[in-house]
Amino acid sequence: MWQGIEVWGNKNANQFEDANGQYAQGYVELRNGATIENAICALELWRPGYWSTTGGIVYAEDAVFRNNQRSVHALHYKNHHANGKETNYNANFTRCRFDVNWNYKGDEYHIFHKHVDLDHVRGISFLSCDFSVTEPSDNISQWTSGIEGYEAGFSVSGPCESNNIHPCPSYDNSTFKGFFKAIRSVNDETRTPPTITVTHSTFKRNDFGVHVSNLSNVTVRFCDFDVKRQSDWPPCPQYMAKAVLYGTDWRAMRMRIRSIVRI
Repeated sequence: MWQGIEVWGNKNANQFEDANGQYAQGYVELRNGATIENAICALELWRPGYWSTTGGIVYAEDAVFRNNQRSVHALHYKNHHANGKETNYNANFTRCRFDVNWNYKGDEYHIFHKHVDLDHVRGISFLSCDFSVTEPSDNISQWTSGIEGYEAGFSVSGPCESNNIHPCPSYDNSTFKGFFKAIRSVNDETRTPPTITVTHSTFKRNDFGVHVSNLSNVTVRFCDFDVKRQSDWPPCPQYMAKAVLYGTDWRAMRMRIRSIVRI
């Protein structure tokens, strides 16, 4: 496996263009089937070990992240306007595929746990992205996730497939398949709880669909949970320890439980 791409940022600068169209941060753009595979971390949005370099920017559209130990790592950065008000991190993923399959090359030192690792960042978005992992093995953990957040805000959704028809007849959902916890997020209570939004997403064969802890700004709507157990845990589309899901529309939650609970 190779190291992957490092996108060095500047923790003290914002992520907007200056008057000359330049950024203070490193910037990577992936399009039209661009593929990063067999990396220890496909996109490391800082120079590891140098805490002043967080804030690397990424725009990915129709890109493929295949058989990486981690695909995206963003951490400890606050984007801000000129007046100092915090705003969303400048990173977006649209119609991207994140996959670990039987050909994953990691050894005992590079076991796969999660595709996306977000730590103390806000506002990264995933639109119509597909996350999947094959069954656990010697180099694929049983405790896998598609997205993990630590005091991190992010959104996952799918757009309408026909913008000219109202109401929308169908959506291009984001999908999560085969994980222990498809989306997992925890809040360490060091600052205002981040906002997490999950809409128009499909969850298949995950032990837990959305697992959050110590969070109060979480919205889950218009999602389809098709639960099929992978482990000895009871199936659970959503698990909320000390959490309140504001804006949750349970009538819009379609949950098909296809599993046998062993006691």
